[in-house]
Amino acid sequence: MSSLRARLLLLVLLGALPPSGVVLYEAWDHYRLVAARVQQDTLRVATAASSRLAQAIEGAHQLLTGLAALPEVRKRDPSACSALFADLLRRYTTYTNLGAVRPDGDVFCSGVPLARPVNVGDRAYFRGAIDRGAFALGEYEIGRITGKASVYAAFPVTPPQGPVEAVVYAALDLTWVNGTLASMRGTPGSTVTLVDRHGIVLGRHPDPEKWLGKPAPEAPVVRAALRLRSGVAEDRGADGIRRLFGFAPLGHAPEADLFVIVGVPTEEAYAEANRLLVGSLAGLGIMAALAFIATWAFSGRFVLRPVSILLAATRRLESGDLGARTEGPSPRGELGELSRAMDRMAESLERSVSARLEAEQRLRREQEVLYQSEKLAAMGELLAGVAHELNNPLAVIMGRTALLRQALGTGPAAAQAEKIAAAAERCARLVKNFLALARKSPPQRQPVELNRVVQETLELLAYPLRVDSVEVVQALADDLPVIWADPHQLHQVVINLATNAHQAMRETTGPRRLTLATRFDAAQGGVVLEIADTGPGIPSEIRPRIFEPFFTTKPQGQGTGLGLSLCQGIVEGHGGSIRLESRPGQGAVFVVELPPGAPPSVESEAAAVEAPPRIRGKAILVVDDEPDIAALLAEMLAADGHEVETAANGVLALDKLGRRGYDLVVSDVKMPELDGLGLYREVERRHPALRRRFVFVTGDTLSLETREFLEHAGPPSLAKPFTAKELQEAVQRLLRAG
Repeated sequence: MSSLRARLLLLVLLGALPPSGVVLYEAWDHYRLVAARVQQDTLRVATAASSRLAQAIEGAHQLLTGLAALPEVRKRDPSACSALFADLLRRYTTYTNLGAVRPDGDVFCSGVPLARPVNVGDRAYFRGAIDRGAFALGEYEIGRITGKASVYAAFPVTPPQGPVEAVVYAALDLTWVNGTLASMRGTPGSTVTLVDRHGIVLGRHPDPEKWLGKPAPEAPVVRAALRLRSGVAEDRGADGIRRLFGFAPLGHAPEADLFVIVGVPTEEAYAEANRLLVGSLAGLGIMAALAFIATWAFSGRFVLRPVSILLAATRRLESGDLGARTEGPSPRGELGELSRAMDRMAESLERSVSARLEAEQRLRREQEVLYQSEKLAAMGELLAGVAHELNNPLAVIMGRTALLRQALGTGPAAAQAEKIAAAAERCARLVKNFLALARKSPPQRQPVELNRVVQETLELLAYPLRVDSVEVVQALADDLPVIWADPHQLHQVVINLATNAHQAMRETTGPRRLTLATRFDAAQGGVVLEIADTGPGIPSEIRPRIFEPFFTTKPQGQGTGLGLSLCQGIVEGHGGSIRLESRPGQGAVFVVELPPGAPPSVESEAAAVEAPPRIRGKAILVVDDEPDIAALLAEMLAADGHEVETAANGVLALDKLGRRGYDLVVSDVKMPELDGLGLYREVERRHPALRRRFVFVTGDTLSLETREFLEHAGPPSLAKPFTAKELQEAVQRLLRAG
């Protein structure tokens, strides 16, 4: 009997090993899956927190951009400017101060009264705005005027040409930052910290007063954030509690290197995974004990038959049949309990596997959604890059075709060249239409078809409208006259109004419909554009203020209130008007009326033709790393009677400039070794007389750095692809200017 019991015990143990191994494997695999999900969730919380704080930084950027354009600031009127800033401080409580500074650092305007003259010339935010000529963010400091802990942001006030005239700044209240961090707290014992690149705490929950302005206690995590930018790490905090930390940078403030660090106690973070693992091990232990007792207590038919049933069910489980159960009525006593326990184990295993499969499917779905979001975000950058890369070959095709047409004169071959030129110009128009809304173009009036502006705008917005199930209705009149307007500015008006309508309809659960209609106003001779939505409408109490600058009903950090004000300025600048027709619950209708307008008179065009004689025989240096573009520019300028030399980059150009004199430089912007912007700065330093005889030829139309440089430095530029006439006119203007 002892031998039988031993054999039975051995059989039971052997039969229990495979499902036990499966259970252990599934439990451990599920543990790792849950642990990975916890780390991803922690990182996602840190990323979401950084996005919320980044909205405040972006809000400061947008606010300062608007303030820099105000006449009170540009005229440096201290009383009017201070009164305006004081009013804004009452409205925007997240700022402790708003002010304006002369280029030498003296504060001439402040939203907080000045007890004595203040100079901020040594502050990082002020130097950053002056040196880079763009938005800059400082670090933690105590305000000299307010005496409050703040993070300062600054933006330069610059004319179209010339140096910085002033700098406007805003002090973001770190007390408000602490309040925002407190609203993000999670499980008990969690911490949320905002640090700069030196590891100094700018905000923290809990205990903000204890840590503000001091090094963060999680120094290894800060070092990991500076090295990896985004990720997770484990460390023991100042209170001795070990935490899982997720860290992410503020996406809108890379130059300041601000990081949000979210810490969750590891005991809480991995609680679910630990319970799962311990429960699985405990279950296996209980089953092993029951098997031993049952085998030892029974023998014969009361043991062998139930054991054989159990072995059969075990083998089915081992083969992958998770629906395997013991068959027939269970015997009484321990063997019956073991049989039922076996069934429960099989059910638990089946549930565990099903849960794992569901978790894997859910993880794959989440990864697919994240992939699609990242792909859509990258698609805009990709398309912009493709458009930029098309500019160089398009410029070569258009330029070479123009030279070919001149050489051929008339005949069959000339007709073929005309077709090539027409196709290339069509490609160029497609690229320019795509890039039109991505850059700030100076007002350029030309004949415009309003219906085409509407259709091109809807093409740009087609995807987000389709994603939110917005039905688009176009009711465009066929009898619209051509108007004299700036197409890029009209694109901006339609984009703003259609986007506002789209955002408003997100708040509704019913059908979403966006209607764009145009018609001819016979009485005035102009055109009318109506943009209607099925959103909640605009309440009557705020309608009188919707066109006011800085007025917005959006949450803080999600808008500056300048969109409708910008639309009104553009429309009225064209001699038209814009008004709202809205009733609560019935959507909103914006009506834009534009006058017919007229192109410049024939006399003015004739006067423009009577230009001074063309200047020829000048020495011109062409700088471009694209051999085809350099050769094309050289031929075009040589055909206009000039002596032309080329250089493949800024370094070679400086060498040539040092060996002989040139009357003009035509340079690309993006080049290896030394780009066009660096070449211009070196020429300013070495050959200052030549800096006013610079022409840039660039396809880098989307680069913020390039646009700001061209706007502030002032040299003329030609966007690729360009025509020979455009190049010749730009060169002649500079040569006549001396």
